[in-house]
Amino acid sequence: MLTSPEPPDPTGVRYHGPERRRYPRTVPTDDVKVTVSIVVDTQVLDISTGGALISASHQLQVGERGQLHVLLGREPFNAWVEVRRTHPGTMSEASSHQRMGVLFRGFDDASRRNLQRFVKEDGSSAQSR
Repeated sequence: MLTSPEPPDPTGVRYHGPERRRYPRTVPTDDVKVTVSIVVDTQVLDISTGGALISASHQLQVGERGQLHVLLGREPFNAWVEVRRTHPGTMSEASSHQRMGVLFRGFDDASRRNLQRFVKEDGSSAQSR
């Protein structure tokens, strides 16, 4: 049975046995960044063509980016957003929510049309009340 030479491991952990890796490994440099995606239940409090005010149980920091997926009326809307401001929201014994102002950073044409239609319809119905 042949084994390949083991590369140095910075953690000091060594594996003894046959090499099972299909591809060679290397130690990354310090500038490698890893992004971890999480799903956060979010409520949209208000929305415009430029951004939205949302409430969420998980606070994001100013400058962080993510994706917002909602139904506007019955139409899907998906956008990349950037958090521009945060402030405390509602708090109860069971949970606390943060309010965050987000700026839309990008969306597809269908989402753009759905947002424009939703904002126009919502604005026209508010004026007629």
